[in-house]
Amino acid sequence: MKQKLDIYIIDDSEVNNYYSEDLLYEFEFTNSVSTFVRAKEGLEALFSIIKEGNKLPDIVFLDIQMPEMDGFEFIAALESKLEASVFTTKVFILIFE
Repeated sequence: MKQKLDIYIIDDSEVNNYYSEDLLYEFEFTNSVSTFVRAKEGLEALFSIIKEGNKLPDIVFLDIQMPEMDGFEFIAALESKLEASVFTTKVFILIFE
């Protein structure tokens, strides 16, 4: 039996989020998927999990081109607040055109 992953999807396209989440469940890759259409919301959720001492998601799928805060700004904010030893989640950058 494959290990199922906890996943965050951060993408300003609700359509991309819907289909990505649907595929992850359909192919039984995940226990849970949390989607965010704003990078700041995803960042706040991650900081909250860390503050509470809960389990971080295994993977973050991150859109690089978003309004307000893009993927590069998200990563910079994450790195400025966390030590690499604390944040072991894998971040994959998504580029949809």
